[in-house]
Amino acid sequence: MTVYAGFPAALNGLFAAKDVFAARFPVQKGEAA
Repeated sequence: MTVYAGFPAALNGLFAAKDVFAARFPVQKGEAA
């Protein structure tokens, strides 16, 4: 049960890290310098 409870948290952290990387490298958002 703890694994099932920790899965959404890990997924949330993954999306948060993706958001941080997207903010640091805004190349994928079409803002090519």
